[in-house]
Amino acid sequence: MLYDLGAKNVAMAKDGQEALEAVRKGGIDVVISGITMRHINGIELHRILRCEQSTSDIPFVMVKFADDSSELVEEAASTGATLTKVPLDLELLNRKLAEALPRPTGR
Repeated sequence: MLYDLGAKNVAMAKDGQEALEAVRKGGIDVVISGITMRHINGIELHRILRCEQSTSDIPFVMVKFADDSSELVEEAASTGATLTKVPLDLELLNRKLAEALPRPTGR
């Protein structure tokens, strides 16, 4: 799905620290993150990326899971990141990705 929307560089991370390192390397068009992750959670990741000039404008989508605490979900909602839940709202996700990614050319 990401490639169909024009993503050229898709990276997956096993935790928040690995995600931060991947984004800092560059070439990331959009971040899709869970709220709850090891080492650095999605809320902290979003805040760190917003404070760094090279990553501050990267669109950020946070995914909430059923077992995420209501306090964390409230805090995530207050960050300004797009928030969706599992099962994913694919229409919302498609719309946000389409806004963030350049349109694919001639396929």
